[in-house]
Amino acid sequence: MNKNIPSTLMLNGQTHQSSGFAMIEVLISVVILSVALLGLAGLQVVGMKGTQHAVMTTQATLLTQRLAEKIRANPDGNYNQAIDCSVAIPQNCSLHGCDPDQLAVYDLYRVQCGMQIGADMMGGISNTLINGRLQIVCPAGLGAACNITTLWDEHVIDENQVTVNDVVPKQLQLVVAK
Repeated sequence: MNKNIPSTLMLNGQTHQSSGFAMIEVLISVVILSVALLGLAGLQVVGMKGTQHAVMTTQATLLTQRLAEKIRANPDGNYNQAIDCSVAIPQNCSLHGCDPDQLAVYDLYRVQCGMQIGADMMGGISNTLINGRLQIVCPAGLGAACNITTLWDEHVIDENQVTVNDVVPKQLQLVVAK
């Protein structure tokens, strides 16, 4: 049989030469497409890692900036206090008048612990960041520089988009003048 003879098809009395893809061409196309899709899957993992880091850093930045604004608005308050989120807020300064130190405790509680909405605590460093915590060194006196450090952990995501038990400690530091 001669392989150089093209196959022909007779339709309505006219001869048409058939052409098409050979099976090997289709298989090569499928292999190339598969390699490209595997590359895109790898990019997805990198994107997931970047997104997680960006969300955590944005939350930390917003909450730390909120506290810096509170410190600037209340320069006479004592912000060198540890806050325990397991106890109720000492005094709600949004409803009652507070002295500068009570307002400082209220501000710290709202930024560290968040606020009560129904039975849940929403917002706050300890609720939005993994193992989120706040450290403040704020000397007394107008014009003093307060050092606010927000610390949290980020989970490591492996190449299969699975969160592993490893965590990476992160921190954000902001210095604000009273």
